[in-house]
Order: sequence, then structure tokens, then C-alpha cells
Amino acid sequence: MPNGKGAWPAFWLMSKNSTGPSHVSSTAELDTVEAYGHASTGACSSVHWWGVSPETHQTNCSESNFAYGDNASTWHTYGTKVTPTTIYFYIDNVQVWSQPSFSQACTPLYFMLNLALGGGWPTDLAKYNDQIDMYVDYVRVFQ
Repeated sequence: MPNGKGAWPAFWLMSKNSTGPSHVSSTAELDTVEAYGHASTGACSSVHWWGVSPETHQTNCSESNFAYGDNASTWHTYGTKVTPTTIYFYIDNVQVWSQPSFSQACTPLYFMLNLALGGGWPTDLAKYNDQIDMYVDYVRVFQ
């Protein structure tokens, strides 16, 4: 994941049935990892259930959830396991957080890997010639 003030790389999952012509109004969003380029020693995981009343939003951030290195200096593996009762989050095969599951999280999900900029804080990538990259070695999905 890239360093750089304002870099906002993420790996996340969304409800497949929340899009398309026959979509449902509620959406599960499971953020396996959200990193922040200005704080490369930490990362966040989140659970969101959008479109229900009340909506559910839980986030767990840590400044030291890497067993070695940081999120920008070496390769890491990130994972999410969804069961009917619990959603588990992993970094380098170590469970870093869990939350109770909910019905929309147990429907088929699709994943996204993205590199956004900003997110409400200033962006300054001059140190990197105004260019940053996020590298992904592989993605593995189990059912």
C-alpha cells in the first residue's frame, strides 16, 4: 500500500444484491482494510449496514496491527471471513477484529480494491512526484 499524505487504499466487500435492476435497499459494506498513507503503521477495518433503520457502522483502527513492517514497506495479506454469526478480519493470518454478523452480510458479496485520494484530509504527494501506485500480488476467494 502506498505512502503519501492523502493516499487512501482499501480492500472491501459489498452486497451483490445492492446493485442492478432488482436491487434491495439495504447494503452490507465490509471494509477488510482501509489504510492511510500518512500513517503507514496502522490500518482500519469496518462493518457498515446501509439502508436499514437504524444503520450500523462499526470501525476498528489500530496504529500497530502489523506483526512485521508496516503497510507500505512490505507485502501483507488481508482477509475477511463471514459466517452466519460472526465477521472476522485478518492481517497476515492473524485475527485483528471481529463483529457480529447480520443478514445482508451473509448474502453474496463482491470485492473491490481501490486507491482513493483525500477522504476529507489534505492531499500532498509532491514528495512522490504527485504520483503513487498500489500493487496487488493476488486475490483469492473461498466459498
